[in-house]
Amino acid sequence: MKARPAPAATLLAPARALVLFNPVAPRGDRERLETMLANVFGARDGHFELLEIPKEGAAAAVDEALERALESGCNLVLAAGGDGTVSLAVNRVAHASHRDLMVGIVPLGTTNLLARELKIPLDPELAVAVAAERRRVVELDGMETRGRLFLTQVGVGLDARMIGETRREDQMRHGRWAYVRSLMRYAIGYGSHRVTLDFTDQRLRLRAWQVVVANAATFGMAPFTWGPDVDPADGVLDVCVYNVRGVRDTLAIVWRVFTGRHHHDLSTRFHRVEDAVTIRSVRRLPVQGDGEVIGETPVTVRLVRGAARIVVPEAVPDAVRDPVTPGPPPRDLPRIAQHVLVHRVGTLRAIDAALFLRFNSMEGGAFIDRLLMGASRLMDHGEAWLVTATAAWLASPGRSPWSLLKLIGALWLTMLTVNYPVKALFRRRRPFIRYVETRVIGRRPADSSFPSGHTAAAFAGALLLEPYLPAFAPLLYLYALVVAFSRVYLGVHYPSDVAIGAFVGSVLAVVWRWILGV
Repeated sequence: MKARPAPAATLLAPARALVLFNPVAPRGDRERLETMLANVFGARDGHFELLEIPKEGAAAAVDEALERALESGCNLVLAAGGDGTVSLAVNRVAHASHRDLMVGIVPLGTTNLLARELKIPLDPELAVAVAAERRRVVELDGMETRGRLFLTQVGVGLDARMIGETRREDQMRHGRWAYVRSLMRYAIGYGSHRVTLDFTDQRLRLRAWQVVVANAATFGMAPFTWGPDVDPADGVLDVCVYNVRGVRDTLAIVWRVFTGRHHHDLSTRFHRVEDAVTIRSVRRLPVQGDGEVIGETPVTVRLVRGAARIVVPEAVPDAVRDPVTPGPPPRDLPRIAQHVLVHRVGTLRAIDAALFLRFNSMEGGAFIDRLLMGASRLMDHGEAWLVTATAAWLASPGRSPWSLLKLIGALWLTMLTVNYPVKALFRRRRPFIRYVETRVIGRRPADSSFPSGHTAAAFAGALLLEPYLPAFAPLLYLYALVVAFSRVYLGVHYPSDVAIGAFVGSVLAVVWRWILGV
């Protein structure tokens, strides 16, 4: 990706920014944004002017505000919203013909594809700080169609229908999962269509389920990508054509998307464009650009090299790194093993993160929230099992007091083993640190996330108490499952944390029971 530091003179000059704020963005909070802007720009002797983008006449309002801002020395336009807000900012900057003007991104939208692609922090305050520093600038290519510039993708077919049918209310409530639900609803029964692709030097006629002119690889979250080697700054556009003729093709495409193993065949084709491409269809199909429905086919997309100068982080801090982006593989592994390992780990992390966001976004209401929080807190120090073990011992008059102490000792030793040496070994950050959209109910633990100590204790207790209360064994394990689910629902653990926690807790319970002779 082409990148360069900002000119020295620009780095020395304080940032003077025009902030374009989208009030309907899912994470849009004007008061909070103004506070962050004041803190960041005030600390750098900078200045900002905030424009709340109107519902009608947005382009004219931005042009007017930008003209005033440039007269007062504006050197930065800050897009505070989703990909549509970024697209608006880039288009109005291009219209102003001001070559040295930079665009910064404060991701407040549903998917924030470009921010994820460029590794811009999803935490708004960190994103504001990155933009105000202006230490690194990337010159991105653009896609021009119907008088507008787009930066991530122009899609024809299913994705455009998905976007068009997803209600704003659902986006606000469910975030990216609102799009997933629409996709699943409309993908069933959605057939392929006859399309024609007109390149500069050739014409292709084929059947397609989905056509995407991709300038950015990411859609939704890493490692899911449209195709191989898609780069927003490489001077070419990538046309990705997907066709499905049955369940087998659908599963094959899904597998490739999940694993990153894209390749050419009858169901998946890739073409590179250095000038323009026109997409026609026998039946009119919806077209979307950067997550906004922009009309129907036919559509012509032209490449614009170096269309936008975007401020990006100088380096990606660990605290804001995309949680599903795999780190570098061990250097001593063979190259093929490295490749397989990176994709496997990345895929598992992506699935883990997607499941977390899905379960965490469930809203059961105040009663369910209190119920699950209570079930979880009873496992803070194993109180639920302490009471149950005592009751079981009292119900068995022939048992020695030592048996109760050994039982409680095995449970607590299991909890201590998980919460200290095991967690200290992995040091995984909590999901609410990595995902700003996480809904946290109750306390925010400060220790590591992996594995779940509460889940380990819950399953360890169920396993240890089962011999004493065989008739109640189903209820014991049901409670353990409720505790496991509550840790994800409350926003403090990933699904993998609780799954491994259940396994580790059960194994350790067996080990400590054997050592203590329970």
